Amino acid sequence: MTRTIAAIAVAALAVAPSALVGGEAAAKEAPEDILVGPHVVARVRVPTAGYTVPERANIVRSRVMTILSDASLTPDNIAKAVTIRKSSVNLALYVGKNLFFTVTPADAEAADAKLDRLAEIWANNLRAALPKIKPLATPESVS
Repeated sequence: MTRTIAAIAVAALAVAPSALVGGEAAAKEAPEDILVGPHVVARVRVPTAGYTVPERANIVRSRVMTILSDASLTPDNIAKAVTIRKSSVNLALYVGKNLFFTVTPADAEAADAKLDRLAEIWANNLRAALPKIKPLATPESVS
């Protein structure tokens, strides 16, 4: 199981190219994709709450690992566990009890979308991707 979790970690925590680029590209804070395995489920486009785009992306990537490691979430229930909750002016995406992403008005503006629509798109992306990846994190999948 440890090897499988490690393999998933590599896929989920894949560093976006912008994190490796210095100079002007880094100063502009290029968008960072959030992956669940090979599936892009969200994109961090703007800094917020004092975090840069790469910092926010890394926080969310670590949350993906927490979600995939949560034994209460199975391939059968993980899609149903994705919820959207109102949090002041933001919308928070949860998978079970685990926070995945706080979608802010700035995120929506940067994506040229309404806040609730962007949250729903990302929630649907999670619902589609997580059941495909979660089986790889179960003891049965380790040979």
